[in-house]
Amino acid sequence: MPSKPVYSHSNGNLLSSHLFYVGKALYDHLPLYKKEGFFLGICHDFGKLTRYYQEYILIKIKPDASYSYIAQMKQHSYISTLFLVYLLEKIGTDKEVILSFFMASNHHSPLLNFQQFVRAKILGQQDVLQQQVQDLQNRKEIIEEIYKKQIINHLRKSSIQEKEEIIKIINNIDFDDFLQKNFKTILSDLVSHYRQRKTSKSGVEKLFPPYFCLIIYGILINADRHMADKLPKAYDTFQKSFTREVDLPQNTIYEYVKEVYGNSDELKTILFDKVNEFAESDKCSDRDIYTITAPTGSGKTETAFNLAFKLMKKTEAKRIIYSLPLTNIIDENYGRIYEIMERQVEDFDNSDFRYLLKFHHLANYATSDSEEPLSQTLRNVDDWNSRIIVTTFIQLFYTIISNSPNFLYRLLYLNDSIIIIDEPQVLSADYWFLVRHSLLQLTNNYDCKIILMTATKPLIFESDEYIDLTGHLPLNEMQNERTCLVPRFDINNTDDILNQVLDHLDKNSILIVVNTIANSLEVFNALDNIKESGTGLDEYNLFYLSTNLAPYHRKIIEKIVRSNLKKGKKVILVSTQVVEAGVNLDFEVGFRDIAPLDSLIQTAGRVNRKGKYPLSNVYVCKIKGKSDTILADYIYESEFLNFTEEALQNTIHEKNYLTCIQTYFKKVKNYLEDYEDIHVENNAVFPWSNFNFDTLNKKFRIIEDSFERLPILILNNQMEEKLKEYEQEMIEMYKETDYKQKMLKHRKLAHSRKAFFPFLLNVNRKTFKNLQPYLQENKFVSWAHILDIRENKKIYSKEKGIARESDDYPIIW
Repeated sequence: MPSKPVYSHSNGNLLSSHLFYVGKALYDHLPLYKKEGFFLGICHDFGKLTRYYQEYILIKIKPDASYSYIAQMKQHSYISTLFLVYLLEKIGTDKEVILSFFMASNHHSPLLNFQQFVRAKILGQQDVLQQQVQDLQNRKEIIEEIYKKQIINHLRKSSIQEKEEIIKIINNIDFDDFLQKNFKTILSDLVSHYRQRKTSKSGVEKLFPPYFCLIIYGILINADRHMADKLPKAYDTFQKSFTREVDLPQNTIYEYVKEVYGNSDELKTILFDKVNEFAESDKCSDRDIYTITAPTGSGKTETAFNLAFKLMKKTEAKRIIYSLPLTNIIDENYGRIYEIMERQVEDFDNSDFRYLLKFHHLANYATSDSEEPLSQTLRNVDDWNSRIIVTTFIQLFYTIISNSPNFLYRLLYLNDSIIIIDEPQVLSADYWFLVRHSLLQLTNNYDCKIILMTATKPLIFESDEYIDLTGHLPLNEMQNERTCLVPRFDINNTDDILNQVLDHLDKNSILIVVNTIANSLEVFNALDNIKESGTGLDEYNLFYLSTNLAPYHRKIIEKIVRSNLKKGKKVILVSTQVVEAGVNLDFEVGFRDIAPLDSLIQTAGRVNRKGKYPLSNVYVCKIKGKSDTILADYIYESEFLNFTEEALQNTIHEKNYLTCIQTYFKKVKNYLEDYEDIHVENNAVFPWSNFNFDTLNKKFRIIEDSFERLPILILNNQMEEKLKEYEQEMIEMYKETDYKQKMLKHRKLAHSRKAFFPFLLNVNRKTFKNLQPYLQENKFVSWAHILDIRENKKIYSKEKGIARESDDYPIIW
């Protein structure tokens, strides 16, 4: 044993134990290159062997200890990465594999671009690295003890299949040789290989190593966080985080549907029964990707979940992940699943989320009513430790396509999952190629099954990559015609919209959807100004909805609008695209500024949803800005708009929506083929294929994405009380000296912070600059600026959000 213990964390974990168990986690859970994964585990904290880090950690364990070195000297990721590359090269690992492990090894920050990592983080730290090497040269006996005795002792007791080969490699490590190497020499072959692969013309096989890097990184940061707790118990907790030992009977959904709905709706019955027939067949689990394409209101959710439950039984999948576009539609869909589980599962008790978990950025579980300890509840939530996860596109797709440790941490939990993607057409066609290959990596390497459910099937996958469960069913012919898209390209400005509204005052409810916040406010204000002018508009309740409002106020408005519509009151809603994806509102007539055809059909889904009216029109306009430019051109790809106009030569009836959208998607796909090549730099897949993860993060964007936006906290009396509580929690966390309690408080803080998210408004830089005179800073809220709307009532209103254009307001832009 070394004369003094060598620690990994301030809770007294020994470094050798931490290295071994992280290595074991990588070995156990990597789908490929398990041995190399173990070496990453035992190398990832190699730099903690320096006296700089050991003295730093000692002052946390023993407050009377001293530490006089600059913060840089305790850094350990970069020298650990160099040691990993040295070891993998010594055992003859393929350069593509080393490249994946090299990029994934930087486990204390988001993944970077390759050149950023090499130049700034490795070569830019040469002075620090050299001093660390000099220190380690004086600690070779300690290094030998940790690796060649303590880690090998762990290995001998383990069930790792290749342990004898691994032990032999560890015994042959020449630490003297490594510590005498030049850093540039260690990296030279790897850098040369990277440059060659970047310019090579290899095919899609070039995409696997970067995606494998994400898998490695996700497991590493997950294991590293779990193994920061007391070992070896922490490893058992880590292993148990993959599934709850509760059963989901495969007929749960089937029995509910037949009991509650029976065969009362012919369309729903045919869809459900035909897919159920396939789900019960022997060939059900032979495929990995399934599509369910059916009109709005045909029972796709119950149909998809029934398929998922039966797939789970056949494949012994660990969990079902149900992903929807936006947070504002999660509650309703979650409620439907909750009702089914509560009714059908005898021992259903969701207080600890064993069966069902709702997970998104607004879900706060810091005050859970579970009987289990809060620390375990919060860990179960963070680890998606539930049989059914209901979440958003952001949570799902950034878990497989991002550079963020807070998302990639959960990549491991997608293993052996059934993933339901609801309304995938919301994803921009620009990302189809990237999404397709990311999901194929999951099915090929993580044993996932994918179910796409939509009314307008986007051509994300090739025809031989999925099975269409509904293509042979006459569902559209059976659907009563509720809407039609009517081209009215002569409607070009706000005055034209006002005139059209006045011409439709015989309608009980009117929906107006435009493409920009500025235009939506202009239309709303114009309607509001003439509301009392004796035109008949005074009979209508006028509402506004866009991301100009904080989520909390949007949700209130949605609720009020829904209530008004249900009571038969006259309603006009002016909105942006936020109303498109799954918002359960039902209007008699609609106006929609031109957009890609799939968006127009989505808007039509908010009109005459329940078929109360014989036939409802959705008029497609073409709104122009002050310079006579089409506003839609600022938002959408111009070619997509051209394809839409081609489709809208005449009125499109609902029975023809699917045929038209398939023709439209084929044109889009043909157009995108030139940009699907992994060498085209403006394609999001280009940085991914070249290990440029920071650039990828900037190019890949999901609807309602807040990245590259500046968050503002809308402060009112309710939030002020929450802010005081949050500040007190943070003070208590900083004061806490017990490691375990400190980690619990840190995790609780992360959930407590979610209480503010409904009042967070993300604005662009121009808006932020104009708001700056009214913003406050708070040392406890580093993640947002504060706008006190009690003191600035003219700056923000709960009806319209941020004031943008009025002589009465001090902010004009």
